[in-house]
Amino acid sequence: VSKSFANMMTPSPRRYLSTKMPSICELLSEERDFSGTPCVAVYVMLSLGIINMECELLINPDDLMNQLRTLESVKVDGVAVNICWGIIEANKPRHYNWEGYKQLFRMVRQSGFKIQVLLAFHECEGDDAHIPLPKWIKEIGQENPDIYFTDGEGRRNPETLSWGIDEKPVLEGRTAVEVLDFANHKRYTLSL
Repeated sequence: VSKSFANMMTPSPRRYLSTKMPSICELLSEERDFSGTPCVAVYVMLSLGIINMECELLINPDDLMNQLRTLESVKVDGVAVNICWGIIEANKPRHYNWEGYKQLFRMVRQSGFKIQVLLAFHECEGDDAHIPLPKWIKEIGQENPDIYFTDGEGRRNPETLSWGIDEKPVLEGRTAVEVLDFANHKRYTLSL
């Protein structure tokens, strides 16, 4: 890290007394090489536990709006959100519940932020949440543990599906690739 970059990231308070606080892009403008782009967008990951297993928004809407205002004050471009398969298609194949995500995305859009979606087809764990694979997948895994990755000593990893079933319809008639259809359903449901 160059000395000038370190100085930019810890600016002197006097530097900005009479002016508006610069955006992250402005702070980095002297020390970047982003292949000719004017700026790199900065996204902040929202908490994994913001949506519960019933696909309900867990955070108070006023608290979320306050958090988004704080992010706006430091000039981030948007937020990143994990969309977990274990929540969306939790109980039955092809039965999707997007309600909590729709509410969250409406609020984020109203705040003027961009949204970056990360699709999680594995168990997710964070400081405030544990989101397993869909219940119906776990039931299949009890009958057929070969749907999970297995190491050289025969231990199964039930956090994600094995590539070995990418072309085998062992998931209620669908392959591991075909269960990705929930991503297509998302496009129409959330209009992203």
